[in-house]
Amino acid sequence: MIQWLADNLGYDVTNIIGLPYDWRLSPERMEGRDGFLTLTRHRIEAAVKSNGEPGIMVAHSMGNVVFRYFLEWLRQEMREESYQQYVKRAERRVKKQQQQQPAQSDVDASSYLTGWMGGVVSGFDEWWTAYFSSQEEGSGQSRGGEHSDYSHNRHPKLWELAKMEGDGNFIEWLEEHVWTYVGLSSPLLGAINPLRAVISGENMGLPISDEVARSMELSKYNDEVNSMKVYCSQ
Repeated sequence: MIQWLADNLGYDVTNIIGLPYDWRLSPERMEGRDGFLTLTRHRIEAAVKSNGEPGIMVAHSMGNVVFRYFLEWLRQEMREESYQQYVKRAERRVKKQQQQQPAQSDVDASSYLTGWMGGVVSGFDEWWTAYFSSQEEGSGQSRGGEHSDYSHNRHPKLWELAKMEGDGNFIEWLEEHVWTYVGLSSPLLGAINPLRAVISGENMGLPISDEVARSMELSKYNDEVNSMKVYCSQ
């Protein structure tokens, strides 16, 4: 397939990259061992930045499962990044206000956050009051009620806000970096000969040329698709 892309569409080592994975391990374990998912993100971003165009993602067989896992991981990663940005900005603002008003050390943390984010989120100061209180008390355990989700020291309502922003960033990332996604023999039917038959032809031992075999393979595929369309329309 790579040879076909090089011969027919002008791809070379400057604009085509491989993202091999260890099929023996889950993507999560590969990320923990090698930073596989993080590296995948950075390599895609670098390739798109270098070429100035979004990429065509081609995954074969189990690679489809790995790539789809990567996309879901990236969505969660961007949600977490948004949450951590909220935390850092709020804490910087609190520290700055505390330095400016050292005599008011007993003032509630929420008083330093008035107007932050331009009032976009109603009740934001109250959320952060609970957040800082939970940090001071060494949270990390379930507290019940409205603020019960502290499994990762996250304030529930602020986490909901971060998820919305993270999902928006995820969609923007896809638009910027992925032009289209091609799944070959997905998800677990990745035999070599069927792939070769579609790309360049494979006579499977019959006394015909590869070109004729490819034409027959594609015609058979199109007939099956058309039959499915007729069946669905009925």
